[in-house]
Amino acid sequence: MARNWKRIVVAIGDPERRGSWALRKGAEIATRCGARLQIFHAYSPTPGLYSTFDPKTAESIAHETLARQRKELERLARPLRRRGIDVHTEVVWDYPPHAALVRYAVKQRADLLVAESHRHSRLARWFLTNADWELIRQCPCPLWFAKSPRLRPKVQVLAAVDPFHFGSKLARLDDRILVAARQVAKMFGGKLAVCHAQVLPAPYVGDVLGRLPAPAPLLPDQLRRHSAIVRKATNQLARRFGVPTAARFVESGDPVVVLPRMTRRLRSDVLVMGAVSRSGLDHLFIGSTAERVIDDVTCDVLIVKPASFRAHARSRRRR
Repeated sequence: MARNWKRIVVAIGDPERRGSWALRKGAEIATRCGARLQIFHAYSPTPGLYSTFDPKTAESIAHETLARQRKELERLARPLRRRGIDVHTEVVWDYPPHAALVRYAVKQRADLLVAESHRHSRLARWFLTNADWELIRQCPCPLWFAKSPRLRPKVQVLAAVDPFHFGSKLARLDDRILVAARQVAKMFGGKLAVCHAQVLPAPYVGDVLGRLPAPAPLLPDQLRRHSAIVRKATNQLARRFGVPTAARFVESGDPVVVLPRMTRRLRSDVLVMGAVSRSGLDHLFIGSTAERVIDDVTCDVLIVKPASFRAHARSRRRR
């Protein structure tokens, strides 16, 4: 994570659409760190193509579409090459698009994947129908979601940390988050702030009838001691990365509420946060902080994974 990004993949959902936020952001980042930019699109024929036309006609339509999309990506690449950016384009026939994108990023050994994200409905959150949530689950490299058209010349970066991660897989996730956040701030000549959302512990005591445990509030002295421990740990973490005292924040509450509020308060341009892999029944539902926060912020979001994370893209399916 300490090295500069040298291979950046930009996901293009519709090659014929003008004004891709992801491409604009990817080009800005590539310019500032001298990276190679790889513009990628996964072509997935419409489900009715092979049921509407005979196989030969359907195959011909699909290949014509592929050729047109390759030309469109080259059209997007030309002005970037004139700016001196090393740009390559790739269109593949693959399905589903998010899995194809992960496979391509792994194959290219991408240092960063840039994709566009828009706000999703609450209903959609329960069903895995959105590519960005699948990318959070599956993509091993840092993942930059573009949620605004442009970045300011000097960006404000907010790193969301949790000094109390448990387990060896997460032990150094905060370091990876802060390395990436500091890199972005330095790249754009901006400032870095650190925030920890403090979720107050809820100890349980049995009721007088000996039934199921019930939550009991902490006493004021217990709350003060707990908050002091949290602030000390957050300060120690932030100090190691040179974050000034005035830019360190510990806020009580659910991260899903605290982090969007802090991005608005600080006028953040990029929120950097961590995400972990999911498995089993959890994969059927969306419940991680990253997946929920991304809906409620208007700034860009950079997702960082633990060093042990591995890609989980499904096997390729192509007609």
